[in-house]
Amino acid sequence: MEAFQAVELAVPLWQLAGFVALTTFFMLFHKTKLCLITSYLFSFYWGLIYNESTISTLLDGSSFTLMVYLACGLAFVFLVIIAWMTTD
Repeated sequence: MEAFQAVELAVPLWQLAGFVALTTFFMLFHKTKLCLITSYLFSFYWGLIYNESTISTLLDGSSFTLMVYLACGLAFVFLVIIAWMTTD
């Protein structure tokens, strides 16, 4: 647990501003599903793509944890697609 407390994950300010702007826009127009998928996509990008080297170092290069992360991400995308196909 101490390893997680010592890690600092950097997120560029312009990406954070874009995330806040998109989320605010979708919430103002009551597009909850779009707001949730936007939150997921930004967190997935920040967590896996942008900070991949930091997380890989933290987990000692374990490919199993990467596969679990990707599997959970794909499962979530699948559930979002199903949710979009249903009516409100």
